[in-house]
Amino acid sequence: MVVLKRSPTGSSGFEFKGFSQKRRGEAAKAAERKLHPLRQRVLEARRSGDMLAEESARRKWNDTRPMGKMKGAAVYLEKMEKHREWPVNMKALHTALKTFSKFGVVDQIQRGLNLLTVRDMKPDNHLTLELVKALKKSNRMDDAIAIYHLLSRRGVKADEYLQTYMLSQCASMGRTEDAEFFEQELVKRKLSPVMLSAMINSFGKLRNEEKVLGYFDEFLRIGYAHTTWTYASTMDALNKIRRYDLLEKLFQEAKENKRVKLSAYVYSTMIDSYADRRDRQGMEAALDDMAKRGIRCDDHCMSSVLNVYAKRLDVEEAERVFETIRESGGETGWIPSRIMLGMYAELGDVDATREFHMEMGKRGLAPRRRSFELVLKACAKAGEVPQARRTIGEMMASRIGLNERSYAYLIQTISRSDSEALDSAVKVMITAENAKVEASSNMWKAKVFAYLRFAEEESAIDEFERMIQARVEVDTELYELVAEAFARRNVLHEAARFMASASGFFEVDEDEFETALANVVKSFDLSIEPLALMERYRLIKESLDSTVKDDVDWVVDRGP
Repeated sequence: MVVLKRSPTGSSGFEFKGFSQKRRGEAAKAAERKLHPLRQRVLEARRSGDMLAEESARRKWNDTRPMGKMKGAAVYLEKMEKHREWPVNMKALHTALKTFSKFGVVDQIQRGLNLLTVRDMKPDNHLTLELVKALKKSNRMDDAIAIYHLLSRRGVKADEYLQTYMLSQCASMGRTEDAEFFEQELVKRKLSPVMLSAMINSFGKLRNEEKVLGYFDEFLRIGYAHTTWTYASTMDALNKIRRYDLLEKLFQEAKENKRVKLSAYVYSTMIDSYADRRDRQGMEAALDDMAKRGIRCDDHCMSSVLNVYAKRLDVEEAERVFETIRESGGETGWIPSRIMLGMYAELGDVDATREFHMEMGKRGLAPRRRSFELVLKACAKAGEVPQARRTIGEMMASRIGLNERSYAYLIQTISRSDSEALDSAVKVMITAENAKVEASSNMWKAKVFAYLRFAEEESAIDEFERMIQARVEVDTELYELVAEAFARRNVLHEAARFMASASGFFEVDEDEFETALANVVKSFDLSIEPLALMERYRLIKESLDSTVKDDVDWVVDRGP
């Protein structure tokens, strides 16, 4: 017989009396055998003392648990639909919809919201947020924004959490106009530290330096105290706009702030910055500082370290770090896998990229558009047209359509191939236009490169003019490509005139422009100094009224 007896220590706990130690151990093991396999892995890792393995197992367990709850949530909705006289428990309904939201099951969430409509009740912000999250997971951001506006018209007043989420997601997807709309919605409120940090981070994703620095100054002006999250999000935004001076200053402030407990997340953000700068020494110094403070490098931090080696194209070290993550039981999910895939793609190693992509599938990572894009990027670097076509076939089989970046990589692949002609590249361009793919800088650059590759300088210049008219952002590489087109025709003065005219739409960065022209001069062995070329450009720019004066005479001597 089991007798419950108060513990002799005087605590409020009870101990079993009547079972031997052996039988109690057997009972515990029998109970554990009934647990979910992933839960068993958590307990095994905890007993072994391996914190990395325990954290990885717990994350996988937490991701799986809602799957078991979905049946219960569906049964709950069925009963509520059947018994309309039952009152709606908003907390229970929110729990059910949150379960569906995790896996993007939109129809079940809409079914739950219909329960409220039938009973003349309005959904609160928590329920709306779950619907929006589910739509985002299902790549239906247009519907998510439409739902937001619809509920606003029905009198459901959105709170700051919903608006902050919408701003962040729109920024992540590059939807500038929508992001600015939600920014204006937030500005109407009293800005909290979390809201300001979210706005700084969101406009960092959009590379809007003016707004990032503006809200950063506002944060300092109000005198808000930083938290770990506000430090990390602000540092991430400063890294994206390449204000490394402010980033280093803020990181130093975070380390000296005694009220904030530094986490691996803050260091990961800093290491990501070192990755963009290919700064291995900075990364190693950050890791040493973490070790001195007793901060463990978690999965996210290890991915940042991996990113440093990958950006430096240090294959041996990157593969070593990836294997270390895998062997220690860390998370080798999408982020570290994308980093490795991107490194192989940047090297133009098609075989390694395809092999790693297939290995990702074996590890249970479903193919994504971005992973296929990186395979296409490798094909573009190597000019492997057959492999590119094979990859596109796999995308279609996976029901993943081609976007602007995919078409751009395909055009680049054809341009670098020795066996293809200009007609093939033009066909892809026409297909992209018929598919109404929005042309970004990548697409225009691919078109200009294709025409240059097949010695069609006039067409390359025409494409650039169309790009200027479309007000698409121009980067240094594209300036260089167009300058190359003019240089081939031995009319560099037209290049300068054209760039000066283009500055009517864009503020041309003189340092970048000088670098581009210097590369052209070097490539074509032109006997003209880059600085003199730049000075000519300045003179032409100053002489502009509405167009460049016709009396500018500039003869370029190609030398003996």
